[in-house]
Amino acid sequence: MGGDGQTLEPLMRMVCHNVAQHPYVLCHRDFHGQNLHIYEDTIYLIDYQDLRMGPDTYDMASLLRDRGVARIVGDETELELLEHYAAATAAAGGVRRRYFETLLQRSIKILGTFSAQPILRGRMHYLDFIPATLESIRRCVEELPEYEPLRDMFPLAFDLHTARKRAHELNDARSSS
Repeated sequence: MGGDGQTLEPLMRMVCHNVAQHPYVLCHRDFHGQNLHIYEDTIYLIDYQDLRMGPDTYDMASLLRDRGVARIVGDETELELLEHYAAATAAAGGVRRRYFETLLQRSIKILGTFSAQPILRGRMHYLDFIPATLESIRRCVEELPEYEPLRDMFPLAFDLHTARKRAHELNDARSSS
């Protein structure tokens, strides 16, 4: 990862400030495919221990850019579903921008989790989720040009093989100390 704190910190402050200005609603905050279950044509939502107030687009960002959902849904359908959400909820204007700001903040947070799990807990399967998360960051930067410097700070050309090897080395070193 390139860049330094002097470049990253103002960008993170900007995204956090902007997201804090979004309308807040009750959010599931763990809304993704694995927590949706269909039984007899009814969708059931589970795993709601993270339920709390959050940005109005948080659950949409969580669901539409989930590790596997984004590739299935695609960019065009993602935006159609976002428009449908805005109309169905009578959300305030600027939903698209709020969605991508929330997605950016959430993706950066998740990238930290997915990067730490292999090293700290030996859970190497989290590395598999990093490319899709980086794709979400790339998509946000395309939508929000003021965050363009992030393109150089995050490894958008992530090499899973190299990351897996490095995570094993770090995990082994951590375990032996």
